[in-house]
Amino acid sequence: MNKHQDAESALERLAMTHYENFPVASRFIPRRYRRPIHLIYAFARTGDDIADEWPDPKEERLRALEEWFARLQTAVEKNQGTAFFMELASVIRTYGLDLQLFADLITAFRMDICHNGYRTYHDLLGYCRYSANPVGRLMLQVFGSVTEENYVLSDAFCTALQLANFWQDLFIDTARGRFYIPDEDYARFGIDGSKQSRTSTSEALRTLMKFEVERTRQLFSTASPLPQRVSASLGFELKLIWHGGMRILEKIERGGYDTLASRPALGMADKMLIAYRACVFG
Repeated sequence: MNKHQDAESALERLAMTHYENFPVASRFIPRRYRRPIHLIYAFARTGDDIADEWPDPKEERLRALEEWFARLQTAVEKNQGTAFFMELASVIRTYGLDLQLFADLITAFRMDICHNGYRTYHDLLGYCRYSANPVGRLMLQVFGSVTEENYVLSDAFCTALQLANFWQDLFIDTARGRFYIPDEDYARFGIDGSKQSRTSTSEALRTLMKFEVERTRQLFSTASPLPQRVSASLGFELKLIWHGGMRILEKIERGGYDTLASRPALGMADKMLIAYRACVFG
């Protein structure tokens, strides 16, 4: 077995066992849905790790991503593969999941490997269309809540979560050479394209971050009807996630929109507040 086979075997073990942080799989979700959700997360998490954590050259990571999806496709179409892929393929068949959504996730991971920034906000939303939105659509398929309107609301929800994560992780991402704020937005606030300007806190950058946070809040507002349109168990989970995303934006605001200086994180008090808001305000 070569190095990549060893690594893939390790990732597959991770996929089978380490999924406890996936947000839509808490005790509020009926038990019958948890394993399918864990498996979907595991596929995505492993692909993300290939893109972000493997030290191999770009070409090898791109090849590994293609192989990762090919193994799922083989399990679905030919009923062949290892335990993880066979179980995930069974979930796909049982719930009628769209295999293209898994392919879309792989597209997002390829974009991560080849990342060179985004020229416009529209371009950034195009990335979210592959990186975030497929997960929400898969959840709707698992829970039998597929309608075109739900898809639209879910896309807004997942894109908002993705953007909130970008603004939260500004320091981490810029240190890795990833710039998710669109070029047109830097220009809008008079920030030039140099790396120094994009990685140094300034009044202009804080103003830009305020703009991004408010735009993301609007997306969350657009998505807010979704929890009432699905089952009660999924709906409450979505309420928790919705309030969690909004709380991140609040913490960015309270930190003066300076996430280059420190990364706002949710502590236990925040989680209690999120739960309270989900229960009281829906």
